[in-house]
Amino acid sequence: MKIFTKALVAMLVIAVQLLYAQDGKNSKSDASLEKVSSEDLLKLKQDLEAQKSKLEGERLQLLDQGLKQSKDYLEKSSNTSSATTALVLLQRAEYLFDVSNDNFQVASDSIAAENNLRIMEWDRKKETLRQQMLAEGKKDADIEDAINQLPPVELLPDPERDFSEILKTYQELVDKFPESPYVVDAMYNIGFIKEQEGKQLKFRELSDPDANGRWAQEGDRKQKEALKVYQDLAVRFPDSKYAPEAYNRIGEYYFGRGGDADLQKAIKNYQKVLDYPQSTRFQEAIYKLAWTYYRLGDYPQAISYFTYLVDDVDSARTHNYEYQELDVEAIIYIGISFNRWAEQIDLAQGTNDGGYKLIKQYIDDAKLMEKRYAPDIMWQLAESYNVEQKDTLALSAYNTLLETYPLYWRAPDAQYKIVNTYERLTAQALDKGAAKSILDSVLTHRFKLYEAYKPNSEWSNAVADKEVVRRGNRMARDVLVDNILYFYGEAQTTNDMNNWKISMDYSKQFISYFPVDTIAYFFHYNLAYIQYHFFGLLDSAYEEYLKVANNYPYDQYRYRAAIDAYQIADSLYRMAPYKKPANAPGDSVIALSPGEEKLIDAINNYARLFPDTLSKYPVDSLDKEKPVMGVPGKQTPDFLAYAGEIYFNHNDYARANQFFNTVLTRYPNHPKAQLSQKYLMNAYYVRKDYRSSEIVARKIYENPNSSQEQKEEAVKTIFVSIFKHAQQFEERKESAKAAREFERAYSEGRQLNYAKVEDVSGALYNAGQQYQSSKELKRAIKVYETYVDTFPKQKFAPASAYNAHYLYAEMRDYRSAARTGERLADAYPDFNENNGALTAEIVLYNSEYYLEQAAKQATENGDSSNAKSLNYEAIRLSEKFVKRYPKSQYATDIDFGIANLYFMVKEEEKAFQKYREFANTYPTDKRNVKALYDIGMNHLRKS
Repeated sequence: MKIFTKALVAMLVIAVQLLYAQDGKNSKSDASLEKVSSEDLLKLKQDLEAQKSKLEGERLQLLDQGLKQSKDYLEKSSNTSSATTALVLLQRAEYLFDVSNDNFQVASDSIAAENNLRIMEWDRKKETLRQQMLAEGKKDADIEDAINQLPPVELLPDPERDFSEILKTYQELVDKFPESPYVVDAMYNIGFIKEQEGKQLKFRELSDPDANGRWAQEGDRKQKEALKVYQDLAVRFPDSKYAPEAYNRIGEYYFGRGGDADLQKAIKNYQKVLDYPQSTRFQEAIYKLAWTYYRLGDYPQAISYFTYLVDDVDSARTHNYEYQELDVEAIIYIGISFNRWAEQIDLAQGTNDGGYKLIKQYIDDAKLMEKRYAPDIMWQLAESYNVEQKDTLALSAYNTLLETYPLYWRAPDAQYKIVNTYERLTAQALDKGAAKSILDSVLTHRFKLYEAYKPNSEWSNAVADKEVVRRGNRMARDVLVDNILYFYGEAQTTNDMNNWKISMDYSKQFISYFPVDTIAYFFHYNLAYIQYHFFGLLDSAYEEYLKVANNYPYDQYRYRAAIDAYQIADSLYRMAPYKKPANAPGDSVIALSPGEEKLIDAINNYARLFPDTLSKYPVDSLDKEKPVMGVPGKQTPDFLAYAGEIYFNHNDYARANQFFNTVLTRYPNHPKAQLSQKYLMNAYYVRKDYRSSEIVARKIYENPNSSQEQKEEAVKTIFVSIFKHAQQFEERKESAKAAREFERAYSEGRQLNYAKVEDVSGALYNAGQQYQSSKELKRAIKVYETYVDTFPKQKFAPASAYNAHYLYAEMRDYRSAARTGERLADAYPDFNENNGALTAEIVLYNSEYYLEQAAKQATENGDSSNAKSLNYEAIRLSEKFVKRYPKSQYATDIDFGIANLYFMVKEEEKAFQKYREFANTYPTDKRNVKALYDIGMNHLRKS
């Protein structure tokens, strides 16, 4: 219609591109927008709006310039005739048309805004009246009556366009330049504008209550003028691009009138459009021809043209030509046309088969079955029958479609329609026998639908559109659900085992093909339930119950599934209960039986699902809206302890401990906690995990609920575990660690009043030995002395005393060595080791020697006072030795040495006196010579 200057067209293209860019239609990468902030986007929008406004201003400026320039040119060349003048006239008419459009839009927007304000004001008055009457207590009905009596809002009429100057300009071109190539453009636009004027006048008729048909008649006159212009154009310019447009517009006029005569005229003009196969109106004309024949009741012709249209669209798609999306509707009406044609045939022949034979002949002659859209036609025919509830014909058509095109993308819909039809017929059947027969057809066709269109079926794998496949799979799922529910309901009513089996088998198929469906949970539980309660399939039911309890995010059947799995496993276990072999080694793990493994799995599953002894879950009346709630977790500690006992009896102490530990950790106040503690303690001990057995035993001991017997056993386990732990270190030659553990065993034994004193004292002695081995001599001495102090009557007291004595000497702490040696000799005079190699006598002898060495150390260190004291101690100890062991081989040495000790402390008189006593006691001893010599010299010094 419009012809713009190149500049104006260019500006409009830019504007459109900018607007598309603003809408994101030409964006190269949507991802790039993720890096743009909202502020940047707002600024971009504002910039684009500004550019759009600028372009619009430039367009209007160019339009204004075009009008002014064209007017000036035409005024200057009013007396000339040229091709340029004709072109300027054409362009000026187009400019005027654009201005008319702009003015019309402005007027329309203004009137729309004003009318909107009037409507808002009327609504305000209405609401004010409503609120006022509500305040007065008026009833709703009275309020509505009052509102209805308000005068209606007066709206401004829509604006009308004035085409007169545009028509005058086009007409001037036609009249003055009849040979111009632009005449055809002007003529088509004149026809188009007159057609618009006619429509505008007819619309005025609707809004003018006093018109009495005047405007309608005037509008029809204008449209007929347009038809004449179109007709003249098509005859005068048959090769013009406007010729098919003109014929199409004429056809549209007569098609719109709708009478048979008018429709025949429409056919005549639409057929002329077909002489222009390259026209953009070509496919539309075919479409309108098909529709026109349909309205005339000539269904074979309608089918022919609808088919022609679909073929042409297919051809255009194949060759990438332009085409209109009319084929889908055409195919629909091919099917409907066959239905209407069949009615005519049945009416004429007195038949009731939908004109099947004649239609089949037509399809064969037209070779429609070879078309790619043949199944679509069959589908639409079946749909047409189905909508009108021609059930026999619909079923026949759907079945023929499925038999002929089993992989057709709408095949599931066809099968579903068959099911729906039989369902409706079942509901309508009055005879029970007939109803049962039809119901059997419903069930059969449901299963056919399921089998053919379930996931991974031949159809599912053949159809490329995954959304269509999902829809078909959903239909398969729905009908399978319907069948399951039917047979399940029948089974509950009749308790017929065949119905239970069908329900079971269908449920198994459902969870196989629809495992994540929202109701797979329900069917999976029913599958396990039927297997367990009706067919005794214990192993299978057990596995399914575990899946029900674990594979779905729902609680309704979780408890029942978990407890039933446990009960099945427990019953399987009790069918072949475990008997521990009499000769089984205590440290050899005995494998669980299959029944025990199932039981352990069931317990693990239950405990994992219901660890909380407080939370509530549905436990009964599962099919009711509000099931009974319970606390399944209360059973969990019992089950866990049960599992621990099973493993314990199989010598699998590691796994047994896992269960007992869980009971103790999570349920410390449960009655099974104490039993678990005992088992756990024993299990750790048997496994030689003495540290853990000690910990558990201590918990038992500290538990206020433990009995006295349990506490005594716990004390024993604490002590023995520590002792055994120390022995492990000892075996690994880790003396320091062993020493500390032996010492800890002693401390714990003493603190806990462990009854076996010999064991407690033995631990202490072992600690001393291990400290000694690890060269921690001070610690060893301390332990040995503690032993002697604490257990003076026990077996290792003398040895402990000697070891302390010996280690002091090793450390050159001679005074302490002497002290501990004297203590040993005093406390244990019968001390005798290594067959007399080490006795109390020798220890006492060495102790005197150590005192002398201690005195020497003091002297060397300049501590004369301490040295003197130590020598006096040596004198005392020597005298004790001589007195206690007068016949000892060391007695003479010790006795003679006393004199020397007196010399060391500067008591010469006592020293000489000791010499005299020694000579009297041991007259034959060779040392008397020296003694007498020293005495004589002493006298000489005094004289």
